[in-house]
Amino acid sequence: VTRNQGVNWTVQAPSASLTLSVGVSRGDQSVTLVSASSVATGDLIWLYENVSTETSFNTVRRQVFCVQSVSGSVVTFTSTIRMPFSTSASVTHYSNPQPFTLRNGTIAYNNAPADQFTPSLLRLQGLRGPRVDGVTVYSDQAWKSGGPDGMGIRMTFCEAARYTSFHCEGVSYGIDVETCSNTIIQGVTGTNVRHPVAVAGWSVGTQIQGLSTSQVWQTIESHSAFDTSYANVFAARDE
Repeated sequence: VTRNQGVNWTVQAPSASLTLSVGVSRGDQSVTLVSASSVATGDLIWLYENVSTETSFNTVRRQVFCVQSVSGSVVTFTSTIRMPFSTSASVTHYSNPQPFTLRNGTIAYNNAPADQFTPSLLRLQGLRGPRVDGVTVYSDQAWKSGGPDGMGIRMTFCEAARYTSFHCEGVSYGIDVETCSNTIIQGVTGTNVRHPVAVAGWSVGTQIQGLSTSQVWQTIESHSAFDTSYANVFAARDE
């Protein structure tokens, strides 16, 4: 599939706003909402709050959760809350996030964009368990220091995503993992990219297993994230 500058795809679950009735602390595993009548097991909840004390990556504290159970106005998650949130925090509810699979293909840019972040070739947002397998993202203008060329796949507010056998070339970011939880990425190769995999935005529990690069700027790049791990990394001629 060939894409032109300024064109991108977004796959996103339906979303709505909710309200916390009680603040939460680090280590909690449930929240109390003003109303949880629309929330069901398997849905995703995204908490975010502006905080002036944070200086890394920007001043928004945030985390995404998968709903384990609902009892009245109390929603219990499958994982613990890693940061405190007050009742002024915003709550986004992604309802009934359907599976999504992208398998065996190449997505290529024509006339690569001048911005390193947007547009992305593909954006996955508010999904549970998306799968990307055997996919290549390619830009017709190889990235070089100071000249970014957009993102390959940008993933935000997703849970339990799985990537296997992914290749990126020419783009600024191959896979951008932002505010996601429990992501596993197995087998990434990158050539002439800025970041083959970037883990950011307070993502939790990202595992990168098997990463091989050549002529990239930073093979390993993760910040403002919890529990990110890398295994079996090989880098050649990186900047």
